[in-house]
Amino acid sequence: LGSVDENKLVIVHDQKNKAYWVSDRNVKLLPVAMDALNSMLLDFKNATQNGNVMARSGYRTIEYQEQLYNEDLAKNGADSSTLVAMPGYSEHHTGYAIDLKIFTADAKTIDMRENEQAWMEQNCAKYGFIVRYDGSKFEKTGILDESWHYRYVGVPHATYMMENNLCLEEYLELLKNSYAYPNEPLTVSADGTEYLIYYVPVSADSTTFVPVPPESVGTYEISGNNVDGFIVTVTLQEGTKPTPAASTVT
Repeated sequence: LGSVDENKLVIVHDQKNKAYWVSDRNVKLLPVAMDALNSMLLDFKNATQNGNVMARSGYRTIEYQEQLYNEDLAKNGADSSTLVAMPGYSEHHTGYAIDLKIFTADAKTIDMRENEQAWMEQNCAKYGFIVRYDGSKFEKTGILDESWHYRYVGVPHATYMMENNLCLEEYLELLKNSYAYPNEPLTVSADGTEYLIYYVPVSADSTTFVPVPPESVGTYEISGNNVDGFIVTVTLQEGTKPTPAASTVT
């Protein structure tokens, strides 16, 4: 996974609201995920009357992930792990992932109860989060079910994945195979806003030109897929539905 500028991370303990707990000051996220987490867990508390969510592991260095990975191998006597991602491949390296548990009266952490988990799974996409590892998608992700592990991907992407029962690997594959520029982009509606989403492959030479719409159409974000290309997300101005390319950026 791509490296994160650790100076851009925020300490969850210092930024959180009063709707949940955090295990310690080592839990860090990127600001956009931090803001979304605050909104989601405030609404979770209001809906479930449970303010005992514990935010645990956020950003991890490769060195710490290596420690966790080796500990799991030693514990299970295996050559590889289906519970802990290999160092360099963990969602926690991104600054967008957070593990959420319930903090109990006897100072233990447990999984969410059925109704609480149901609320999270039904609503997390509204805030840009997905439940990253569903056991039914093991063949695609290589990781067993982790109901506590949430990944921020942005509202339109999370909405489309939830509505179509896609894991992140399946979604990125879909964009690459069906919505690569100059094909028609994927159109997503979420919370009254329209989005265009498309994939641009990395060029064989050293320069990749990424087509984007003019400012009059809307705002856009460009992110790498950590493999071989870029994902462009366009937030359309109300009433606008253009084709994606009208200008280019490098």
